[in-house]
Amino acid sequence: MKLKHNYLVNNYLVNNIIQKKLNNIIYIVIIINLMEFDFNTLVNEAYQLMDRKDNGENLILPNIEVELATTRLHWKNVKEYLRVIRRHPDHFMDFLHKELPGKEINWFSGSKSDGLIIHGKRQKQKDVKEMALKYVENYVICPSCKKADTKMKKESSKSFEFECLDCGMKKYIS
Repeated sequence: MKLKHNYLVNNYLVNNIIQKKLNNIIYIVIIINLMEFDFNTLVNEAYQLMDRKDNGENLILPNIEVELATTRLHWKNVKEYLRVIRRHPDHFMDFLHKELPGKEINWFSGSKSDGLIIHGKRQKQKDVKEMALKYVENYVICPSCKKADTKMKKESSKSFEFECLDCGMKKYIS
C-alpha cells in the first residue's frame, strides 16, 4: 500500500510539475504572440505615419533668439524660423518693411544664415515675437480651414501664390 501511495504522490508531483511547466510555456507563447502582434502593429503604424503628410494642425515654432543692443536688434535664428514655416525670406522681409516703416532692416550677412538686424532704438523681443506670430496668422495659417499645411510659391518679383495643401484654397499675395 505504501508503495502505491508513493507512486501516486510521485506521479501527482510529476504531473503537477509538468502542468506548471506547460502553463509557463503557454504563457511564454502567448506573451511572444502578443509582443509580435504589438510589434507588427507598431511597425505598420510607423510606416503609415511616415507615408502620411503632417496634418498641419500642430505647427511648432522655434523660440526666437534675439540679441538686443542700444540701437539695434539681432534676430539670430530667423532662417530656422522661416524654414519651419516654409516661407521665402524675401516675402518675410517685405512684411517686416511694411510692419516697421522707417526702420532699417538688413540681413546680418549675405548668406542670411546669421540672422536679421533691425536698426532703431527701443526694440523689444516681445515686439519681434508679436510680428512673427502676426506673419504666421496672415501668411501661414489657411484662412479657410485654419491649418498650417500651406505653401507659398514666388510667381514674380513681388507676387506670391498661397496654397493650402489640405483644403486646396489658393490666393495671390503681393
